[in-house]
Order: sequence, then structure tokens, then C-alpha cells
Amino acid sequence: MTLVDEYLRAVAALLPKDEREDIIAELQDMILNKIEGRESELGRPLTPDETEALLREVGHPLVVAARYRGGPQQVVGPALYPYWFFLVKVSILILAAVAGIALLVRVASGWSLGPALGHAIGIIFDGGITLIGSVTLAAWVIERFKIKLPYLDSWRVRDLKVFEYAGGLDLETVKERFADRRPSGEARTDRAHREWMRSERRARYWMHGAAAKGLAAIAWGGVFILWWIGALNFGVIGEEGDLGRLGLSPGALAGIDWSELKDLLFWPVLAIAAGLVLRGVALLIYPRVPSVHGLIDIAVGATTMSVCAWLWTASPLAAAVRVDSLSELVLRTKTAFEASPPLDLAPLFTVFIAVWTFAGVCRVLRGAWLMVARPGSLAAVAAV
Repeated sequence: MTLVDEYLRAVAALLPKDEREDIIAELQDMILNKIEGRESELGRPLTPDETEALLREVGHPLVVAARYRGGPQQVVGPALYPYWFFLVKVSILILAAVAGIALLVRVASGWSLGPALGHAIGIIFDGGITLIGSVTLAAWVIERFKIKLPYLDSWRVRDLKVFEYAGGLDLETVKERFADRRPSGEARTDRAHREWMRSERRARYWMHGAAAKGLAAIAWGGVFILWWIGALNFGVIGEEGDLGRLGLSPGALAGIDWSELKDLLFWPVLAIAAGLVLRGVALLIYPRVPSVHGLIDIAVGATTMSVCAWLWTASPLAAAVRVDSLSELVLRTKTAFEASPPLDLAPLFTVFIAVWTFAGVCRVLRGAWLMVARPGSLAAVAAV
């Protein structure tokens, strides 16, 4: 019985302590009965090899012990698997977009195609392992600790529009939603035809406008956030590159502590990027509720204007980049782009801040127009 005892000790080590004795006693009885039955068939005691073969039939200690443990017996159970698989697909697609952008940036900054392509493949490989591992770990935690996710039981049909686009829905399929509105014969009045044309335009806007813009905003915003928080390094300026290779010179900004400046701007800039991603999500989920887009535009535009105002007036860059009149701004812009390389960073930053200030103003105005002139409305969103 030495082999049986060793087998039982291995199983016992893998069982919960409070149930160990009862389970081992039950398992021992079952194994001894199998041995007695086999010996009766053969008419002789089992050899050690035959005993070991019988124990292999019972199962490996890891498998046998798992049968007696409570809880799920899989990392991703059947209830969570569809969600897990969808998140993995989306993560890989976003990662491929990030790698493509990194490849373009590196090639544009002077890298040869081979090393740039190798870096892009490395992003996909390393990032893919990390993303899949993170999603799988989250699924395991949900399964193991029986965490209840409200969305799994309380999801709303009106929130499912994004899946239609992700599933390759074409324009003709979208237009079918509006086909019964198209007037025909005597019923085709001018007013009815205009109504149908508006429905047609809405279908086209949703497919080729809102969805495309939403996905682009999510992709670019996600890439920027990864770069901003340090999770993604394009390698343009750093160990493998410098300002000189890019045709730039620090000029009046040579004494700036860039790490300190980034610390000061970290959260405001992160909020702007997150707002752009949020607007992309809103375009996918609520493509026909302009007031939602307008509210996000106002928040993002106001934050952008605030950051630019600080850079212009109170930041460490202010003394080098600020101009006090429109004529000085025009002259600074001309200087920035007509100078011979290397280009001075100070005029470039002046133009950059001015452009982003104007962009912030435009975004606020557009958001206000969407909320006032095209009410969608926010109450409709809250009701769904």
C-alpha cells in the first residue's frame, strides 16, 4: 500500500484542511475497492506497476483535488467568455493602431524602416501579452470572488450601437432602418421626400461621420494618454534621438526644466485627452444626441483655454513665448517657419499655444451651438 499512501498524501496536501480527513477517507475506500476488484479479476495481488497504472486511472492529484474544491474550475467561465473575447479583440486592434502610429513617427524622425518595424512588432508582442494577461486576470478575479457586474444584468439596448459598427455593418444595412420612411407614388410629397432625405443623411452621418470620428478620437486620444503617462515611448527624443537630429534648437528655452513643467501640466493635459476619448465614446453610443457632444466640447475647450492661458502668462515658458500684440504674433510665426534649421523652439511654442487657444475657443463655441441650436437632448440620454 506504499504507492496508495503516497498518492493519498499528495492529494491531501492540495485539499482544504477542514475537509481533508473526510475526503481522503472517501478516496481511500474508492481506491481500495478498485484494487480489490482488479485483484479478483486477475486472481493475484497487483504488481507495483499495475497499482500505479490504476492510480493514473483515478487521476493526477491536482485534478482529483480540484474536484473537491469549491468555486469555478476555469479562468474565464462561459458567462464571461464572450465579454473577455471582445475586450481582447478590441485591445489588440487598438494596440495595432498604436504600433502603426509609432512606426510612422519613428520613420518620419529619421529611423530606418527595419529598426522602426522591429520596434512596432515589439509593441504589439509585449503589449499584447500585457493586455491579454490583464483582461484574463480581471476575468479570473471576477470568477473566483463571484463579483457581480451590474452591466451583465442591466445592459440597455440603446447602448449597443457601437457593436453594429464593430461588427462590420455597412451603409445599406443602416439605411434599412429608414427604408419604410421613403415615400413612393402619390404619397411622395415634397415634405415627405425631404423627411426621407434627412433620414438618409442621418444614416450616412452615423456610419461615415460619427462612427469614424469617434473611433479616431478614441485611437488618437488613447495613444496620447499612453505616451503622456509614460507607458509608450516613441523614441524620438531620448537615448536614440535629440533635438538636433529633428532640426530643432532649444534657444531661449534652454534653461527650462521640462520634467517640472510636465509635472505641473500632467493632470490638466490628461483631463483634456480623456475628454477627447470620452467624446469619441459619445459619438459611438449617442451619435444623434448633439447636446451630449456639446457638453463635452465645452468642458474640453474650457480646459484647453485655461492651460494655454497659464502657459502664456504664468508658466516657466511665459517669458520666452509670450507676445503682447497680434503684429508680434504674426512676426513670431513668420520667424518660426522661415528660419533656417535648426529652428528655435520658442517661436514654435508661441505658435503652438496660440493655435491651441484658438482651437479651445472654437470647441467651446461649437459645444454651445450644439447645446442651444441642436437640442438632443440631455434629458433623453438620462431617460434611456
